[in-house]
Amino acid sequence: MAAPAGICELLSAFVGSDNAARQAAEQKLAEATKGAPNQLVRELLAVLAADEAATELRQEAVVVLRQCVIGSKACWKELEPDTRQAFKDQVLLSLTKDPSLPVRRNAGSVVSSIAHSVAEDFQELIKEWPQLLPFLSTTVSNGQPPQVTACIKVLCDMVELVGEELLSQGPNTVTMLQTCLSSAPGEVRAAAAQLVFQMVEDLEPEAAAPLGALMPQIILAIKAFAVASEHEDILKETLESLISAADEEPEFFKENGLQDLWPLLLEMCKADHWADPNVRHSAMEAVMSFFEGFCEDFCKTEGLGFTEQLLLLNIQWMLEVDADVGNWTSKADEDEDDDDDIVDIGEENLDRMAQHCAEKDRLEDAFMPTLFKVMRALLASSNDWKHARACAIAVAQVVEYIEEEAWVDQCLDFLTPHVGAVHPRVRHAAFQAIGQCAYDHDPYVAENHASTLLPLIMNGLDDPNIRVACNAASALSSMEDMDPDDLEPHMEGLMTKLVTKLQSDTRSMQEACLAAIAVVGEAAAELFQPYYGHVMPLLKSLIANSNAETQRTLRGKAFECASLLGEGVGKDTFLADGHEIMQIMVRYFQAGFAPDDQTREYIHEAAGRVASVLGKDFKPYMPALLPSLFSVLDKTPTEVDLEDDEEVTHTLVDGKLLGLKTATLDEMSETLTLIGSLVEALEDDYVEFLPQTCQKLLPLLDFAISEDVQDKACETYEHVVQCARAAVDKGRVEPALVGRVTGELLKKTVSMMTKFPAEDQSPGALQQLQAQATATSAVIRKAGPKVMAKQDVADLVKVLVDLLMRVKVDQESLQPELAPKKKTQTKNKGSDSDDDDSESDDGSASPQTARFALMEVAATLMEVSREEFAEAEATPKNGAVT
Repeated sequence: MAAPAGICELLSAFVGSDNAARQAAEQKLAEATKGAPNQLVRELLAVLAADEAATELRQEAVVVLRQCVIGSKACWKELEPDTRQAFKDQVLLSLTKDPSLPVRRNAGSVVSSIAHSVAEDFQELIKEWPQLLPFLSTTVSNGQPPQVTACIKVLCDMVELVGEELLSQGPNTVTMLQTCLSSAPGEVRAAAAQLVFQMVEDLEPEAAAPLGALMPQIILAIKAFAVASEHEDILKETLESLISAADEEPEFFKENGLQDLWPLLLEMCKADHWADPNVRHSAMEAVMSFFEGFCEDFCKTEGLGFTEQLLLLNIQWMLEVDADVGNWTSKADEDEDDDDDIVDIGEENLDRMAQHCAEKDRLEDAFMPTLFKVMRALLASSNDWKHARACAIAVAQVVEYIEEEAWVDQCLDFLTPHVGAVHPRVRHAAFQAIGQCAYDHDPYVAENHASTLLPLIMNGLDDPNIRVACNAASALSSMEDMDPDDLEPHMEGLMTKLVTKLQSDTRSMQEACLAAIAVVGEAAAELFQPYYGHVMPLLKSLIANSNAETQRTLRGKAFECASLLGEGVGKDTFLADGHEIMQIMVRYFQAGFAPDDQTREYIHEAAGRVASVLGKDFKPYMPALLPSLFSVLDKTPTEVDLEDDEEVTHTLVDGKLLGLKTATLDEMSETLTLIGSLVEALEDDYVEFLPQTCQKLLPLLDFAISEDVQDKACETYEHVVQCARAAVDKGRVEPALVGRVTGELLKKTVSMMTKFPAEDQSPGALQQLQAQATATSAVIRKAGPKVMAKQDVADLVKVLVDLLMRVKVDQESLQPELAPKKKTQTKNKGSDSDDDDSESDDGSASPQTARFALMEVAATLMEVSREEFAEAEATPKNGAVT
């Protein structure tokens, strides 16, 4: 039967390059799906059945047919029984008879989609499509290799539906797979192996146990694929199936074939003859999957041999670096080296191995000794610079996970001799690893190893290779907590070298020097004063003259460095320079930042530091800075797809999955903190910016996507209220301003508090209520007396009483340790001093701590609105406030 001309024209538009025609075709397809689904499907089936139809039209027809089964355009349920049966019959026919491999594969996808659409288990599938499994079984047993392969792949897609039943009904399925694994055509053996791995992945271990007998044949098949170049594609597919199965069910392989599979995979990783490098990568990923699955076993004495082999293998991959030093040096200002992907994979794998061992608490006693054993053996057996470089980078990759200081010491002892190596790439790697040690173990390294490392870094700054010198400066910038006594003997030499290198023509060197100067300035304190006058003019010159797009990071880092130095020397010294710098930066703030501009974050932070130093003198720059900050806060959640690669934070709102990039939310939180700092710095002078600030903050007070953004918005609003209070007290604005600003927040927070569900006593709901109550009491206190009207106080008291009656307290939550604790005078580095102090010891809220927060609101009302509170009907029945 010839294919209808109309549907062929429609499908031709989909495969053509005319966007307008494609859009028109999509509109027609949507109308047909909704208005005449039976006619549409029958015409598509006619195209699929027409031998004379072009391959690309049959391919597009089967794609559209799949959309008719699943997805937003699905119309399967609207089809008449006869149409459904014709649909099933034709896709089975195309699965085995169509001459085009892509069409057969897509037909197989349609078959499995129909199966999943009509049935939820084996018995239902037998009832709804009784012909399917017999057809697949007969074809696998008697069909030609392409047909057998196609049907096995359909079974792969249906394992969750039929796999357990097929294996439980006797040996027939295993026998069928044995036959396929003995087949001459490689595509059949590969499909059978992939079906076995899919069953291992999807089925319970007991159900998949009979498949263990097939592993010797599968291993033989993989060996055969590995020595035949024409089988690389199916080998890669088979390895990818193995990876998925090993990730999900590693124990199956421990009992079935790991001893034979492991050395085979290692040999494949070592071989470099592959036309497609991804085969080698997949073999390595399979080995890594086994390591991650058996990490505890591989860290035991009898398993350390496996760990040793894998460490050696990854370090060997890290040897495949660019041997041309001139070419490597010329890339100093490029973001990425051009070493092969295999080098990056080896490095990343060491990180993964260390992380897994640390999670199992076996890093220091098993992994690290084995790593050092491997590295020392390598260095003893070869003087090649690539081995030394790889070992230094290996330390950099794993040092993050070390907890014992003795191992940090050992890592540094291992690295320091290499900073004097003959080859520049070894010196470069050694300084990189030293910097990583210092960064990951700050302040320990800075406080305990500075006296040893500073002379090495000073020598490194003079290295004739610019990339080595750059890494020496970067290592210095990681030592933030150096003692001034350790710095003092080296200050003049360090600053001379850093200032000299800062004036080089290599951007990466300049950026590294800026970071190092900032760290030295902060650590040296008053010792830096003599050098301020030499450094600041250079920073101002860089800020003023780094105008090219490629220099935006350099400009941003120069601004950041200047702000840190200004913070160190204080307002009297920094005032004139601060104004000069801000006058330059204003034009960049006014121009705005591109969405992908990574300099925005630290430029904003630097502006906050300058503001904290200049105080009210910073006010002239606010009109230029605030729009840039407000643009960050204007981000609104959109519908998201969880299958996207980007990291997204999401929540369900009115039946829609809304979200934002996690990085965007982090930026919003940081911006809110900065705005709070600006309000603090300008004090009552900020009052003229309050209206637009409140306008931006209010929507964030109930920002459903992120509690952190909510909390930061509340904290920032506290600063806003305090500013309004200060401006009123100084007679700069009418007293009513405080009431308006406070009232807007209370409308939000009190409204949210009233939505607390009495039936939901989960820590999350209690935490949210507690945070809202804490923000409410803080704002009321900072607003001060004579702000809230009598009726507003009475309404709030009623809300508090209602909530206190709804938050149920049982004996378990009535524990003394859950009472709010006084703030301590000690603040751990990196902690937030504004963290809620009424949380329980484990950081989560409880009914008791939520009630404490509500009572704190009442106490604050009594403090600032005593008379109004006294007149409110605050005594509930049944002793709710007891």
